[in-house]
Amino acid sequence: MSSAIYLIVMPTLAFLMLTTLGAKMSRRTVSIVGILGIAASFMCAMFLFAQSLIAGANRHSFFTMLPDLGLGIAPIRFSLLVDPLSITMCLVVTFISSWIALYSSEYMENEEGVRRFFALINLFVAFMLILVLADNLWLLFIGWEGVGICSYLLIGFYYGEKGAETAAMKAFITTTIGDVFLLFGMLASAWAFYSLDMHEIVEAAQKTYPHGSLVVTVIALCLLGGAVGKSAQLPLQIWLPDAMWGPTPVSALIHAATMVTAGVYLVARMSPLFALSEEAKLLVLLVGSGTLILAGLSALMQTDLKRVLAYSTMSQIGYMFLALGVEAPKAAIFHLVTHAFFKALLFLSAGVIGHAVHSYDFSKMGGLRKSMPGVFWLFLIGCFSLVGLPLISSGFFSKERILSEAWRFPQFGTFAYFVGVFGAVLTGLYTTRMVMLTFFGEMSHKVIHHAGWRIFVPLIVLAIGSIGIGWLELPSLMGHVTAISDYLSLSLKDLHGGQQTEELWILLVPSTAVIFSILLALWFYGGQEAKKTLLPAAIRDFVKEGLGFDVIYQVIFVKPFVALSQMLRHDFVDSIASMLSRSFTYLLSIIRAMHTGNLSHYISFFVLAALTLASVLVFQ
Repeated sequence: MSSAIYLIVMPTLAFLMLTTLGAKMSRRTVSIVGILGIAASFMCAMFLFAQSLIAGANRHSFFTMLPDLGLGIAPIRFSLLVDPLSITMCLVVTFISSWIALYSSEYMENEEGVRRFFALINLFVAFMLILVLADNLWLLFIGWEGVGICSYLLIGFYYGEKGAETAAMKAFITTTIGDVFLLFGMLASAWAFYSLDMHEIVEAAQKTYPHGSLVVTVIALCLLGGAVGKSAQLPLQIWLPDAMWGPTPVSALIHAATMVTAGVYLVARMSPLFALSEEAKLLVLLVGSGTLILAGLSALMQTDLKRVLAYSTMSQIGYMFLALGVEAPKAAIFHLVTHAFFKALLFLSAGVIGHAVHSYDFSKMGGLRKSMPGVFWLFLIGCFSLVGLPLISSGFFSKERILSEAWRFPQFGTFAYFVGVFGAVLTGLYTTRMVMLTFFGEMSHKVIHHAGWRIFVPLIVLAIGSIGIGWLELPSLMGHVTAISDYLSLSLKDLHGGQQTEELWILLVPSTAVIFSILLALWFYGGQEAKKTLLPAAIRDFVKEGLGFDVIYQVIFVKPFVALSQMLRHDFVDSIASMLSRSFTYLLSIIRAMHTGNLSHYISFFVLAALTLASVLVFQ
């Protein structure tokens, strides 16, 4: 059996052990099983990575999922594609998730439902691995739906709280809308190419349909619809900020290692198909550009630490979509890798702060650098990468790569570049504001902070990655290191020529903009309290709530649907069913009343029935 299957088997086995035998395990044993399931999967990913350096890409077919039904479509197999792109995704998913699991063993040790928690995160990782290893769209769809179900269960982990139930349902329904588009894309692919194999779809599209074909455009747009839902991009971005109701390690898992990266992976995997449609590429670019600006503006107005980080995820995923829109999938995956490290670091650091303060509200923070100096510096390292601080953060190198590719793109390149620069300014502003409100100023109350090695070791490892991983891909002006790009070249092509020599100003403009935004935010939020409330409350609330998308969807979709469902509750068919139900209930109540257990009553009923029957026969 191929070693690729063990990537999925290990976390699945841990899930099964925890669900069937977990009730007999101690909390410590539950944590160990939960950690080992994901860590063993990471070791398998490392083995496949070592093999791929020699063997390249391989396909491993295990069994037929759907046989040949005589419809002209080839049999659909449970087949895994092991190539540089899927291995890179597997390494990111399993490595980040392993440290999140270790962190969770301390963070969740006093929580109810710890067995359920570790079972679900192992299942979450297993479905994500199915998604990124799938060789065809049908198997990918199984993983796609699996991560959606797991996210619903984990976001609603504290199901006794009304907000958690609402947030989980909101996430599930919103992402399912995108899933419907993906399903239509699969059906259209089966109709157009007689196959659901992703490699065959791309090859057939390039050979059969001309550039700009309507068929290819429709399929690409359907796939984009699915990606938009999973990756929380416009216009299906409304679920991600509310997903903060889950435990903080769940937030780190969704934002850094799983779920939101699925859409980026899908578009990157199918990038040659998108390259055949100018309309699809433009829409990918517009989705990414619009999301990174909207999310950046919304993050500036948040009063909750985790919601700022949630909007920052939307913004950074927007950069990845921008890169995909300018035909630079390797740059998008590079930023996906760096983002996984610094976003996991930020969320896990925020979890430590939340445990110490018992809140994520900025009004209950302030001055925490004095009582939590270790967390302060680790959080600051994550913020350096988030803003892309030059030279000392991995985020700088990955964002620079995206902006350089955007500038060289022949269509809309200038637009994409300056949108990315403006997004960097917004990132500098809201990140500096977040740091100032959390760690500086007056301490609101005394903080008692206790965190063991199981929390700090993952934070330190992620901090090292947040600084060091970017040096694997350096611009031509800084040595032209292309380790990640070279490895991904077998799977992905930067279709307009790839990385070339860039001018110095392409690096200096975004770096200068970031430094300026940081200095501006330091002046703005480091002084008088009144400066924080310059905008009118109505505008501030409008931007804070994501520019009114929730309200728009409530008015256009939710309220009409609720009104229609209320109206249909009393339709003609329901009335007949209700009348029959009431009639049978009344009849059964009469029969029940007749069964008193008194023999004389039964004899009386029998005599009455006999007299009635005799009367009918006599007078007939």
